[in-house]
Amino acid sequence: MKSLSGLDNVIAEGLDSMTNLLGMANKIFEPSELKQVSLKIKKALCYLKLGHKLHCSSDSCQGIASHCPLFAISDKNDVDFRQICEYYNDHSLICPECMDIFELLHFIKQKVLRIENEDFQIELLYDLQCIHNSLLNWMKHTIRDVQQTNAKIFAVSKLTSKTALWIKDWAQKIIPIKFRESQREYFGKKGMSLHIDVLLFKSDDTLQKQVHFTILERSDQGLEHTLSVLEHVAKQVKTDFPTIRHSFMKSDNAGCYSRNGHIQLEIQILKKI
Repeated sequence: MKSLSGLDNVIAEGLDSMTNLLGMANKIFEPSELKQVSLKIKKALCYLKLGHKLHCSSDSCQGIASHCPLFAISDKNDVDFRQICEYYNDHSLICPECMDIFELLHFIKQKVLRIENEDFQIELLYDLQCIHNSLLNWMKHTIRDVQQTNAKIFAVSKLTSKTALWIKDWAQKIIPIKFRESQREYFGKKGMSLHIDVLLFKSDDTLQKQVHFTILERSDQGLEHTLSVLEHVAKQVKTDFPTIRHSFMKSDNAGCYSRNGHIQLEIQILKKI
């Protein structure tokens, strides 16, 4: 069993940061400089939305650290969590587009430092630091996204009648389906939690999908309940599809899935079934 961890969506925060950066530029730059700065901000936005992902998705990182998923996610201190690309540790080259983003932030920061109003300067410096962190997180997110996409492609390519891709997630708590529901229609549903498990596998070279909905009347959606649902669904899958012996596990990055012991507990539960 292999685990594919999900990702949190940080793109919206990055887009907001670029909007805030453009608003900041409108406040501190003269019209003669503003046009050029605005063009650089829009260029950086286009690169983060499309260009960076294309660079990270290419077959070779060309020795650029900010384009190499293997270099980015490897732990230099632990050989078990390290994978070496063709350039090994020689990632000394710099991407001009990536560097332009941080040079732009540095240029704007120097402009802010020349502002005489100290309170206004402190406020802008704080906002600029938040923008810097958001854009850096966006770039990290892109690299993780590329790595996860590659893992999904690999998992799907390995699907057989014995190997499945298991996607799992907690849905939102059950809510009314109408603007106004009578007490009888909604009675008993308040507070219920819904867990969804989707299995993809092949049967006679045809892709098959099996969906399991598990409803819990009272649940904090924590580790204990998540593992209980896993055991319940796994037993049902074994009954319905006894040929399935291996699975790739896919989930988001919620706490109930990303705890250190969760994967090990999953393995122990599935081995007993």
